[in-house]
Amino acid sequence: MNIVTQPEILLLGVEVSTTAKQLPSNIASARQFLSSNLATIAPDNEPIWVDAFLEYQGDISRYLISCQITAQVPIPDALRAVRIPPASYLHHTYESGMDKMKKTLDAMHDWAAEEHIPLAEFTLDFSEHKDEAEPDHELFIALQPAPQWQWI
Repeated sequence: MNIVTQPEILLLGVEVSTTAKQLPSNIASARQFLSSNLATIAPDNEPIWVDAFLEYQGDISRYLISCQITAQVPIPDALRAVRIPPASYLHHTYESGMDKMKKTLDAMHDWAAEEHIPLAEFTLDFSEHKDEAEPDHELFIALQPAPQWQWI
């Protein structure tokens, strides 16, 4: 695990507000919808997929299932875009899978607590494919204070 600084990030995707129980199916539906719209947004590029955990609202979690974009583009109907300013993150690579992600998140939180590093709730999960079956993901948990992301 290491601490890194990410530059500004622009993401374009599908906003998902969900309970933990509905999370896997809602993420799968959002990825499918985004995938079907990518040809009109970036026809020549292979996108970098990013699942951004934005915040909790009671027992509802708010995500943006997205791809990273390099410049602001017209935002198609039903998609959202967010700008995330430069921020510091705890970073770790993990093998694909929801169960492995949960274990990695727990390990990252434990490590940060041992090192007295305060973490925010804001999380970014980078992958090269929309399919969860790929070998590695890059997981980033924001250090406090969380970056002040903005819809664009």
